[in-house]
Amino acid sequence: MLTCDLVRSVDLSARDESLWRAMTASNPAFGSPLLSPDFFHAVARVRDDAHVAVYRRNGEAVGFLAHHRRPNGLARPIGAPFSDYTALITGPEAGFSIEVALKTAGIRQLQVIGLIDPYDLFSDMNGAEDTAFGFDFSQPDNVVSPKRQKKMRRREQKLISDHGPLQFRVGDREAVTFERMLTWKRAQTHQTGISDFLAPKWIQALMHDLFALPPESPLQGHMTSLYAGERLVACKFGVRLGDYLHSWISTYDPALRDYSPGLLFLTHAREAMTEAGIRVYDMATGAPEYKGIYCNQIHKVYNGRVFGPTPQGQRDKALSQWRSRRIAQFGHRPAAALQRLGRRMDQIATLELDTPQRILGMAQALLSAPQRLKSSG
Repeated sequence: MLTCDLVRSVDLSARDESLWRAMTASNPAFGSPLLSPDFFHAVARVRDDAHVAVYRRNGEAVGFLAHHRRPNGLARPIGAPFSDYTALITGPEAGFSIEVALKTAGIRQLQVIGLIDPYDLFSDMNGAEDTAFGFDFSQPDNVVSPKRQKKMRRREQKLISDHGPLQFRVGDREAVTFERMLTWKRAQTHQTGISDFLAPKWIQALMHDLFALPPESPLQGHMTSLYAGERLVACKFGVRLGDYLHSWISTYDPALRDYSPGLLFLTHAREAMTEAGIRVYDMATGAPEYKGIYCNQIHKVYNGRVFGPTPQGQRDKALSQWRSRRIAQFGHRPAAALQRLGRRMDQIATLELDTPQRILGMAQALLSAPQRLKSSG
C-alpha cells in the first residue's frame, strides 16, 4: 500500500535524502540541480510553503515530489517560476502514477513546468509542448554554418579592437559584478514590458543566498562573466551541482548589443566551461532562434497541469479542457495571444505570494501587453 509523508526541509531524514539522491543518480534525465534535495533545501530557506511528498511502500521511500503547497489543494514545482523542470522522482519500478501520487498527497492539481518523465508516470497529462536546449560538452559541437561563423568572428574582432581581449571568468565571485548583472536584467524586463521576476523579496533572497554559498558547497549559485579588456560585456547566472550547470539569468551591457554578446558567449562556452569542470550547460526553454544554433542537446518538455482523481480535481480538469476548447475557437492568433496571457498570469501567481501584489502584477501585465508585443516584433 502506498502512503505519503509531507515533509519540510528541516525534517527530511538522512535516509530519505540518501534515497532521493540515489534515484536522481540512477537516471541521467534527473540530472538537473533543480531536481535535487539540495535545491529543495535552498528554496525552503526563503519560502515557508516548501514541502516534499515522500511516498512509501512498506515503510521505505519509493518516490519524492518537491513542491510549494498553496491554498485550496494547489501545488507548484519547487522554486517556481525558476523551476524550469518538474519531475516525480522515483525508480523505474515505481508502481504508481502521478494521479495516484496527487491523491495520496492530498493535492487537487499540480502545475507542471518543463515535465521530466522518463518512466511515463504523467501519461494522462495533455500539456503544451516546449523545447529545452543545452550543451553536453562530452559530445561533439553542433554544426554552425560557415556564414554565421564568419559573421561572429567579425563581431568578435571588432569587440576586441574596441575594448580589448576577451576573457571568461567561470565561477566569478565578484559581488559588484553580481549586482550589476541583476541591475541589467531588471532594466531589460522593464524595457521589454515583461514582469520583473527578480523583484519579489523571496526571489532576491534566493539569488543572493545561492551566490553566497562557498565554492566547495555541493549546490552553489554560479556566475560566468565575459570581459573585453576591463569592460564587463555579459553575464550568465544559475545553479551548479557537480559538473551540471543550469542557467537562469542571461544578460549583457546594453551599450554593447551590436557586438551580439550573447552569441559570442555561446561561441566560446565549451572551452571556458570544460576547463572549469562543467560537462552539462543547461539553458532550459526559450529563445530557440539563437539557442538552437549552438546547442547540441535539444529535447521536448511539456507545460500544463495535472489533476488528482478526486471529484474536485476531475471538475477542475473538465473546466480546464473546456477553457482550452473555447480559446481554440477564437482562431490561431487570438488563441495564441490568450495562451501567452494565461502563461503570464501563471508566472505572476508563482512570483507574488499575496493577493494585493498578484492583482497589481496582473494589472501591470495587461497594461504592458502592447509593449511586450512591440519588443517581440
